Formats: sequence, structure tokens, C-alpha cells
Amino acid sequence: MSANLCLDFGTAYSKASAWTINTNRPIPLPLGRDTGDSGFIVPTTVLVANDGIVYFGEAARDKGRNSDLPVIDDLKRYLTRQRRALDRVLLPTRFNPTRFRLTIRHVIALYWGFLTCAAMKSLRERGDQCDVVQRTITMPVFSGDQHRHLKRELSFASDFGWHARDEFKDAVESGGVDLRTVVQRLRCLE
Repeated sequence: MSANLCLDFGTAYSKASAWTINTNRPIPLPLGRDTGDSGFIVPTTVLVANDGIVYFGEAARDKGRNSDLPVIDDLKRYLTRQRRALDRVLLPTRFNPTRFRLTIRHVIALYWGFLTCAAMKSLRERGDQCDVVQRTITMPVFSGDQHRHLKRELSFASDFGWHARDEFKDAVESGGVDLRTVVQRLRCLE
């Protein structure tokens, strides 16, 4: 059976759904259950730790509560309010204690990789034999340059999320991914 995977990058929480291509039957994806939260949503939250592990969702919130590291919980604000290309906007140093040079574009793509992998895992665990043949991204509608900018950034994040899904398989279980394993792939796609 073929499925279309839809990812919704939310301001506070993200979610995913799928539906069969032939029958248009919806397939609910309880992402929260698979990522340390509950229900169908995952916090749109990222934390970069001193050791180069990037945490996502509930794992990022937990790590932030139990350390002095700040969490990034306003990623969508960068997409909707930023006028400059996000591949030129460095992640502020208070959010990045590592030696890796990370842009906001990188962080959004890393979160998207996590979200893609979590959705694929949830789809597989339902027992449905679905092959994802299409992907859909929900995005706000703007006009002019801002719409083109948003479309460009989400396209990059989506491509990275799809190509790097193997690197994120363990991240769904542990909540984090090692920057050393994904930075090269990020740079290759730019």
C-alpha cells in the first residue's frame, strides 16, 4: 500500500499524519508515544548539548530542565519573521556550546529529520505495510519574498529530513542525534 506522509511544523508542537494513496484512508500517527511524550504531538523544541548531541521534542525539554542549557522553542518564528536567508543566520552562541558552525537553517533541518523519522517509525509500528511515496509539508501562506524564502527553507529541511532518516533512527528512541554524524550530510545538501 502506498501512503502520503504529511508533516506539520508547528509553533509550539509538531505533528504528522498519513493517508493511503489509493483509498484515501487516513492513518493516525501517535508521534508523542514514540518520542517520550503522549498523544499525537511532539514539542517543536531543540537543545544542543556541550557534547555535540542535539536533542529534540520532549527529550530537549527534559535536558533543558535538568541543566543550565537553554532550549530553542521558537524555530517557527525564524521561518515566519526572518527576512534574511536562514543559511546565513548563525545559531546564537548561547544555544550552541559546540565547535560546530550551525545556522538556523541547519537547526530547522535537524528537527525536520527527527520529525520525519518519528513519523516513519510510527507508521511502521502501526503494522500497515505502507511505502511512503509522497510527502506533504504544511506551511503558512505569505506573499512575495517571504513566501519564496519560506518555501526554500522548508524544501531544504524536507530534503535533509528524507535523506538523513537513517541517521535519525536512534534519535527517535534516545531523543538526540550526534552532530558528527549529520553535519557532513547537511553541508552536502547545501
